[in-house]
Amino acid sequence: EIMPSLVGSEMCIRDREIIEFDNGAMLVEPLEGYSEAEYAQRIRVVIQNMPGSPEPRVGDVIEVTYSGIMTEESPPSPTGVEKIVVVERTQN
Repeated sequence: EIMPSLVGSEMCIRDREIIEFDNGAMLVEPLEGYSEAEYAQRIRVVIQNMPGSPEPRVGDVIEVTYSGIMTEESPPSPTGVEKIVVVERTQN
């Protein structure tokens, strides 16, 4: 089952920090003040439609453009991922 979005056909998960990598996916955590933080503490993002450079690292902040629908798994995953971009690099 999938949970419908409250807004439009395309949404962004903004400002998510990568916590760890697992089998072709990233476990990410929202930064304070974003609506996804109220929906789930962590979200699993399958690595797809992402440029090869810069390669994401733990601690980086990413932005994900997706269909606006999240799965009901735990942790949930965005469906229809169109783009994943590293917006802030970790310093280490």
